[in-house]
Amino acid sequence: MRDIDYFAELWTSRKPTQAIGHTAELWDERAEEWVAKLGVDGTGNPTMTERVGQSTAYLLQRGLLTPATTVIDVGCGPGLHVLAIAPYVRRVVGLDFSKRFLEYGAGLAKRRGLANAEFIYGDFETMDLDTQGLAGAFDLAVSSLSPGVSSPVKIAKFARLSRAWCFNTSFAYVQDSENSDKPGRDGTGFYSLFNLLWLQGYYPETSYIDEIRPDSECRYGSVLWDLRKRDPR
Repeated sequence: MRDIDYFAELWTSRKPTQAIGHTAELWDERAEEWVAKLGVDGTGNPTMTERVGQSTAYLLQRGLLTPATTVIDVGCGPGLHVLAIAPYVRRVVGLDFSKRFLEYGAGLAKRRGLANAEFIYGDFETMDLDTQGLAGAFDLAVSSLSPGVSSPVKIAKFARLSRAWCFNTSFAYVQDSENSDKPGRDGTGFYSLFNLLWLQGYYPETSYIDEIRPDSECRYGSVLWDLRKRDPR
């Protein structure tokens, strides 16, 4: 029988051909390249990726983004999810350990007049949530393709941020020969997370986003779960 231990091991045992050392220094270096690829719209603002827009629309449809809602985005990168969510909620916080990404996101929030969008610096994997006053401080915790939320232990810590809902997006499928061996691109994390949550008594919901790029075809899988609804299994 496939149990919790099976899916925890499945998620953590995959050994990619080329592992990436996720450090603040690395992501500060990569930030300029990422920002350059975002593109701009007619007003000079970065265009939202299809993934960001569809994720926000899904959370709105589920009634999770309201004027009373507080949200945190872990591994927020350039802050696209923060900026997309901010118009609908009371407060949204973007957390990342790349100062360059945080500067970029904060600058955009200021130019757009989003006073309820906040960006804070920190390494999620090592930070003490209780000391930082972040444990249970939000109605919704969000993470999208973040290495900091990519294992059973990290997911458990991620869930401690919320008093209600959690929403995690990862790769479900990638058709891209050049990057097929990068961590997490075979859907293992998405598949394992759903099963781990189910076996722990939660009722995870799934949604999917397809994105066609010039050099790849991606399918993202999102898992949404309510921490307050849990039965023994």
